[in-house]
Amino acid sequence: MGDKIKLKFDDNFEGEEKVILDRLICLTRALCKKDIKHMSDLLHHKFILVRGSGRKEFKQEFLRDIRKDVLHYVEATIKNPKIEIDGKYATIDVKIYIKTRLSGAQIIWDLKSHFILKNKEEEGWLFREWDTT
Repeated sequence: MGDKIKLKFDDNFEGEEKVILDRLICLTRALCKKDIKHMSDLLHHKFILVRGSGRKEFKQEFLRDIRKDVLHYVEATIKNPKIEIDGKYATIDVKIYIKTRLSGAQIIWDLKSHFILKNKEEEGWLFREWDTT
């Protein structure tokens, strides 16, 4: 399984922005490794993935698709994240290039992504939404 994550940006993040960036890197790595447990720990219980088609998928559906290899990610590049924090909420706008394997073919998805995170006191920053539309 892949766990190759490339970072393409100047790493001048600090404080809470750095913590949030590290969460994004951890989520992306867990996605490529198919580490369902770690992914589940990073996703809010009300997590929603909004696909490019507009279709919404809840946390358990998303994790099931990863587990069953419906979604098989092997490599990712995170490019130029923009992080904004407003109290207990944060957003990340970023391009993520994800290499997938579908029916034996390799495809690179260019995902213009908008993440919403919520800071939960005991768990820290959790991903509440990932919008790829």
